[in-house]
Amino acid sequence: MVVVKASVAGVTPGAGHSATLTVTVDPCPGYAIPSSCPPFPTGGSRVISGVVQARTVAGTQPLAGAFVWAWVQMETSGYSRGRVETDASGNYRISDLPPARVLLQAWSAGYDQPCASLVELTTPTATADIDLVAESNPVLLPEPPAPALYGVVYQPTATGKQPVPGARVYFETAMDLVAATTTTDEQGRYTLCRLPALSPLQAVTPVKAGYVTRTSTVSVSGVTRLDLEMERQ
Repeated sequence: MVVVKASVAGVTPGAGHSATLTVTVDPCPGYAIPSSCPPFPTGGSRVISGVVQARTVAGTQPLAGAFVWAWVQMETSGYSRGRVETDASGNYRISDLPPARVLLQAWSAGYDQPCASLVELTTPTATADIDLVAESNPVLLPEPPAPALYGVVYQPTATGKQPVPGARVYFETAMDLVAATTTTDEQGRYTLCRLPALSPLQAVTPVKAGYVTRTSTVSVSGVTRLDLEMERQ
């Protein structure tokens, strides 16, 4: 709460008349960095750890120097726990977490995170490995773990639908959080998996230079096909 002194309209300043203007300020918006928003329950003794891996058709290998962010989802709001960097073996560890849902977002230059990673932190420790896939070499999962989306990104032409390769596809959930990303292959195909439903509807957006960006909303349940249309600018 902020208290500001102000003169009352119509009252002569200096005549001993004043009023107190009380302005109530919400110190914690729904999305905030804990250090700038103290009463968030940022303390805690719970820990999430795991390995960030680069996945290819040949298998997986640890990815050093990747970053992992933790979004802590409380009942009515959330906050960013910040980021940690993986070591030479791809290991990461995020500590000081409260009992809550935690959405993990991993990043390394030139990589996507096709499968979201949502951890229900009901125990003192939890393990979550995260797979990243090179943008330049998408790996489609023939049976993506549910909840999942799959389909084709295409553009309408005079001769019919044409696939759009190399489009980035973003899956957003509550508070504009990007939970999963992927890149379409040469046939315009994409898959996204383990998609969290932190809000009733989620947003799916394909993006590529030279095309109009258009967002679709979807409620994901099971494995759902969703073809996405793009138009040239």
